[in-house]
Amino acid sequence: MSRLDLFLAPRSGLGTDIAYRHWPDLTGYARALREQGRIPLWDDAVALGRPLAGDPGVLWLYPLDLIFLVAPPAASFTLLAVAHVFLSGVLAMWFCRTALQASRGAALVGGLAFL
Repeated sequence: MSRLDLFLAPRSGLGTDIAYRHWPDLTGYARALREQGRIPLWDDAVALGRPLAGDPGVLWLYPLDLIFLVAPPAASFTLLAVAHVFLSGVLAMWFCRTALQASRGAALVGGLAFL
């Protein structure tokens, strides 16, 4: 097993919806895009099927999910987590700088605190 095949679960013991909800969805979307060249609109693997386009819990139009086309699922979820943490700090710093009119130093501290 390579390092890219490892998936780290939360230590709280409460579990996560990644394993039973997002993992099959996102790997299925990536497989459909790679093999069939189309965005899937219907999932027939769940009960009698479910619409994907109308489900707000489905992440099939989220731009950062394109990483699933090129990386293994575990590495993709890890990269998504890292990207979200990084973006949260950068955007919090931008918010402090623009909306709150904070100085550069104060915005940096605000971004790091949010990060």
